[in-house]
Amino acid sequence: MLAACFLTASTNVFQQMWQMAREVPAYAAWKSNRYDFYTSMLLGTHFDWLAVLGAVVLALKGRRGAYLLTGFIAPILFHTFLLAWKSERYILYLIPLFEVIVSVGVLTAVGWVLRASDRLLLLRSAAPRSRMLVAWALVTSIVLGWLLAYRSLWQGVFAFREYHGVTIVHVDWRGVGQYLKRHAEPGEAIAASVPLAILYYAGRKPDYSVRRFEAAGRRPQQYGKVRDRYAGSLILEDARMVEEMMRRHPRGWFIVDAPRWNKYFLSQAQKELVFRRMTPHPHASDGTVLVYSWGTEPAKIAR
Repeated sequence: MLAACFLTASTNVFQQMWQMAREVPAYAAWKSNRYDFYTSMLLGTHFDWLAVLGAVVLALKGRRGAYLLTGFIAPILFHTFLLAWKSERYILYLIPLFEVIVSVGVLTAVGWVLRASDRLLLLRSAAPRSRMLVAWALVTSIVLGWLLAYRSLWQGVFAFREYHGVTIVHVDWRGVGQYLKRHAEPGEAIAASVPLAILYYAGRKPDYSVRRFEAAGRRPQQYGKVRDRYAGSLILEDARMVEEMMRRHPRGWFIVDAPRWNKYFLSQAQKELVFRRMTPHPHASDGTVLVYSWGTEPAKIAR
């Protein structure tokens, strides 16, 4: 493993990764130097001692325990110190391993409690059924208390669901793609909140992206030149760029999925411009994607 790391370090892979990782927009820059971001997420409860206890027990188990801890700690260090982009979803794959570590702490704590209860309650002389009931009650109390206490994990999951819109059963990009295939003419501009979805379902790369927050960290000389990193679509940073797009293209389509119709993707001025100067197409999707157009003739567009 060390040999592989040294071999990789002899190339410029780490340098390129570091440069790309530091390219974060202003809205996410506050997380870059939060080196306690992941540890506070995982250990943000009164039961964090169970995780620490489990880690100590595994460390004393020998080689297998050390391997398990290394498989958990190494990615955490990588995400914490090498990547400026930080989000709860980046370590979701480590949650099962974290649960294993905490479970070791829970089992160790249960063992201590059972041995203490034998001495305090004199259960050694009690009936086996009574001993079993007490043991199950103690184990259930500890496990339920731990599950209820780890609210930070649940908060991270709900925040992830709310931000990314996965609370909606399905965003109808397929339907929008079919609608564009039927009604969009060659040469008409397309602006979309998820350019890759239009590229996949409609077979056309959108000319513009409305994810304006991704250009928030740009340098002044980059205004009007920042592009979406996945599809290469030009990012519409403000209402002036939307107006310029409409002047440059007499006809076009403006597409935003409903969960992203917010201040991070569109400014209030951009929204007002869309409402005032563009035509809605309510039948272009099942309502999960908002489709507008300019320069088109809605009366000639069938459902």
